[in-house]
Amino acid sequence: MKIFFCGGAEEVGASCVLVKVSGKNILFDCGMRMKKEPFPDLQTIKNAGRLDAIILSHAHMDHSGCLPVICSEYPEIPVYMTHPTLALVKVLLYDSLKIMDMEEEIPKYSRKQVELMLENTVGCSFNNEINILGDSIKIVFFPAGHILGAASIYIETDEGSIFYSGDISLADQRTISGFSIPRLKPDVCILESTYGNRLHSDRKLEEKRLVDTVGKMLLQDGKVLIPAFAVGRAQEVILILKSAINKGVLPPEAKVYVDGMVRQICNIYFSFPNYLRASLAKKIWRGNDVFFSDNIIPVNSNEQRNKLIQKKGPFCIISSSGMLSGGPSALYAEKFAGDENAFIAVTGYQDEESPGRGLQEFCNSDDNEKLWKINKKQVRFNCETGTYTLSAHADKNELINLVEYLKPKEVFLVHGDQKTINFLGNDMQLRCKTFVHAPSVGSSYKFEKMYGKRVLRKIPQSLSMNNFPTKENMQKLSEYLILKKSEGPWTSAELLKIWGIRDINDELEKQMTDLLNTTASFEYDRKRLFMFYPVKKLCDNREKNIRMEVNQMLGRAAVLFPAGTGLYKKGAKIETGTALLSFRFPSVAKEKYSRHFEVFEKETGWKVELNNQPDTSFIKPVLTKLLKEENISIGRLSCFLDKKQVKVNLTAIPDDIDNLCNEFYNLTHLNLVIITPHSVEQKENTKEELPGGSPVHSNNSYSREDAVNMTRDIFEPSEVKVYKYSIKSDALGDYIELQFLTPILGQKYNKWIDDIKEITGWRIAVSPNPRQQELIELARELIMNNNQAIIKGPSIYSADNVVKAKVGAEMPENIVSSLNKVYKDKTGYELIILV
Repeated sequence: MKIFFCGGAEEVGASCVLVKVSGKNILFDCGMRMKKEPFPDLQTIKNAGRLDAIILSHAHMDHSGCLPVICSEYPEIPVYMTHPTLALVKVLLYDSLKIMDMEEEIPKYSRKQVELMLENTVGCSFNNEINILGDSIKIVFFPAGHILGAASIYIETDEGSIFYSGDISLADQRTISGFSIPRLKPDVCILESTYGNRLHSDRKLEEKRLVDTVGKMLLQDGKVLIPAFAVGRAQEVILILKSAINKGVLPPEAKVYVDGMVRQICNIYFSFPNYLRASLAKKIWRGNDVFFSDNIIPVNSNEQRNKLIQKKGPFCIISSSGMLSGGPSALYAEKFAGDENAFIAVTGYQDEESPGRGLQEFCNSDDNEKLWKINKKQVRFNCETGTYTLSAHADKNELINLVEYLKPKEVFLVHGDQKTINFLGNDMQLRCKTFVHAPSVGSSYKFEKMYGKRVLRKIPQSLSMNNFPTKENMQKLSEYLILKKSEGPWTSAELLKIWGIRDINDELEKQMTDLLNTTASFEYDRKRLFMFYPVKKLCDNREKNIRMEVNQMLGRAAVLFPAGTGLYKKGAKIETGTALLSFRFPSVAKEKYSRHFEVFEKETGWKVELNNQPDTSFIKPVLTKLLKEENISIGRLSCFLDKKQVKVNLTAIPDDIDNLCNEFYNLTHLNLVIITPHSVEQKENTKEELPGGSPVHSNNSYSREDAVNMTRDIFEPSEVKVYKYSIKSDALGDYIELQFLTPILGQKYNKWIDDIKEITGWRIAVSPNPRQQELIELARELIMNNNQAIIKGPSIYSADNVVKAKVGAEMPENIVSSLNKVYKDKTGYELIILV
């Protein structure tokens, strides 16, 4: 075994390690530096004669940035990485192409080189043993806890074993859980040491410091810029501030704008819930946007960005890049630097040549000139700044403890400057019974044949089923594992192997993961959501029964509660085993079908939860049916659900009004109040006060609160999505504004709106502003579902009712036309896809 350190030794950047083992040449990472010499020592790789495989630890450019260059030299070479890392790498490399086109006369690599590298990439799962280059070399990706998809790699060969840490974080973050591996006892450990000369501050205290600073600046109408790495750090900061707003620590009207590549990366995090922490994954499974909200707002255009630069506080901006070396954060920093009421909060590692490091050094100096170099300019510096330790790297004590846990024979410290590595190495050598090395770029080490302790687990014999498993097969697979006493947990890829599928690809793994998430026969590991346990079937009546599979349960609900019962909508909370049932008139259903609910719960194992809101759209049909034999027309109809009352204007008095009201109550459990030209409803001549003290306008027959509630009662049961119900004011007084996905969609409901106006006496308007984030996410989802990488946009052009996106490859015309039709049906906007 021989190891060559081609980059990332006594430095942070250009991580690249070549290992010659068992007659094969394997490369761990191939990143770039931020300096004049961006590439690692590629000549050493060339001198090795050939390259057989590349293994990537995670997506950050200091580990992945040089992949297109090295892969163009070895066009057929396989590149192994986790599935989330592959999704992130696509975005980062295409974005780097865009930056190089703008800033460099000769780009470091071309689009064709990126596409070639991606063609040969193999997506892998955590904790899944993979044979590469023959049976003599096996690798496993373990969760590194650094960013989404980040892995530490264990490689076992007939010449010994190696543990390559990549970048690691032992502490849990808000998005992902910390580093997690079994006791491996490798021969060689190649270990990052970014913060090997320090101990981290308490994470919660650092988060509180950041929130306190943001809160203070917002209270004094200030601006806060938080430069953050687009992958990992930005998502953490978003969740920190979002939580603070939700808990009332920051004011409820606080606005946090998110700019740069951060928006696109958030969508990738959203696409891999099984790789996130359980609390976040559950919110995503319920369909919630875990990053953006009314308070957390994406910046989608240069126009919006320019308005923010000119805007007075209070507000906060989270933007890439984290070292202020490019991206929108550098522009904001340049413009905010001279503002005494602005603050720049540094939250991550700053390279020694980066503007961010310059900012830190500048603020600690006695420079009376107060000039700071940013964006290739000298700007006067009057704003405040601070550093907050939200690191996604292990500190000195954690790194030493890890080595004591792994007990390797040899340790090589990389990914840190020379001073840091020497400091860490000295302490590690004193505490650990191992040989500690501090390699430099260009150095190499040779070892005689070694045999580390074999720890990779064996999977049980395959069931030899060649077909993809169905939901009905899951119980059989679960019972087989329990019988074999192989209870795991297992990855989706491993479970496919156990079932009998040999050729496993990304799509099959994803389908299997989706299947495992929805079956009652398996449950995910609480700390590692990408791994699954078989659920033991308990036969004893005293013990818990297994729930029926979710689609079977919904089918059973349809049988027990046919259309005549008033059931119009079914759903499920999978994590709590709750069946969500919506009846036209729920209080009637509770009374009439209580026995049916008991039978349903016993048969399915699911607990029933009813939607307590009646379907107000069905009230008029019920009344029409009751009046069918009478020559009476129905006029204005109003619902007051808090009073369980319906008021209706009829053209005449029914023959048996008491019987009509009784029948209506039996069918709906709502009291019917009939108003006719021959009856006068008495009203109190009082002024109703609304929240805030404003009196109701005399021409409004409904209070503001009742008018808004009635509007909700009409729209929500029909599943028409109204995002906001707002009270606005103009020269004519107060009115209600409804915000739909787009104003075009809102115009479809003008007839409904006119009816509400007539009933309530309130003016109703449709908001002229579209829901930009939802428009962008829908466009991105449609395009990415067709396996296209988005390299620019999507961007909204509201004046033209158009959304544009640029993709990396030509799409068939019929696909583009189909996507545009789907998009227009859902939004009213055109979707234009450019290449």
